[in-house]
Amino acid sequence: MATSVSVPAARRSSSDADWMIPASLFVTAQYIGAAIVSERIAYAPRPPVMAYIKGALFFAMVVAIARLLYAVGRMYARGEARPTQRLIELAKQQWWAWLLILGTFLLIAAQSGALTWLKAMLPFVVPFWADPMLAAADRAILGADAWRLFHPLLNPFDRIIDYGYVTWFPVNTCVLVYAQSKAASFEKSRAMLAYFLTIGLFGVLGEYVLSSAGPIFYSRLGLGSEFQNLPISAIARETSDYLWKARQDINSPIGAGISAMPSVHVASSVWIALTCRSLLPRIFGVLATAFAALIFVGSIYLGWHYFVDAVAGIASGAAAWALAGAYLRWRARTSAARLRFAAAPLLGPSGV
Repeated sequence: MATSVSVPAARRSSSDADWMIPASLFVTAQYIGAAIVSERIAYAPRPPVMAYIKGALFFAMVVAIARLLYAVGRMYARGEARPTQRLIELAKQQWWAWLLILGTFLLIAAQSGALTWLKAMLPFVVPFWADPMLAAADRAILGADAWRLFHPLLNPFDRIIDYGYVTWFPVNTCVLVYAQSKAASFEKSRAMLAYFLTIGLFGVLGEYVLSSAGPIFYSRLGLGSEFQNLPISAIARETSDYLWKARQDINSPIGAGISAMPSVHVASSVWIALTCRSLLPRIFGVLATAFAALIFVGSIYLGWHYFVDAVAGIASGAAAWALAGAYLRWRARTSAARLRFAAAPLLGPSGV
């Protein structure tokens, strides 16, 4: 009887290298691309990579301390007789997990530096041109500017939307920390790899192909008065002022760069929802989906994005998730084929 080697879909990945190696290569490619663009346009500023790395080291330390305190708490709850010795044993047994925490945050910091660099160069490479077209697309689809439809309906929830939108960063960070803390699996590798693709592939492609700044910057760019009556919250105004000032700062501060298409906030909130549905109990998936809906609405309501930007963000997040899954399944098939090839001599000429 012929012998075959199959790999169950949910167990096609058994190593964190399955996502970390392609993600590292992808981030390296981003830096190469950014360096080429920078050289071609003689762009002197460089991204604040060290600032991002310091932030990554801080977050890694916080997560490591939290895990350590959790382990100590469990030991005391069980009445561990020799907690110090047990901690030393755990450190020896789980050194890879501690190293993975550091490596994950450093890789995210590195990608953030590359994206800041690419986004800061955007108006010098492809000056903002697509805003009028995107605004016209909104009107063609909805019959009016999206914010004019959203504000009358959602004005009673103004504060919820405003404050909810700024929770994107802590929520995104918490989901990332949780995902990277899970044991190696197909689901974990898909979630981690999809994150880097969501932020670094579709976000960069979209911003360079359809260079745009968004409704909140429409008037400042001298494109017209169509969005002069757009209500802007205090938080959005303060943030937009920071970004507008940062676009002319030679030091490219953290978070610098303006781009509307696609909405990376929406794309990453889709990633949050898909990750929670994949790695957490169902209720967390439902809550994460509601959060993604809040970010979708907030991106338009607060003036950061056009309706079509937000829709493109949904498509980007879903495409990154599908692409990560397709890559991991392809990798599993090629690994299984290599395993069958290596085992063939042991099975005999007939493979039985």
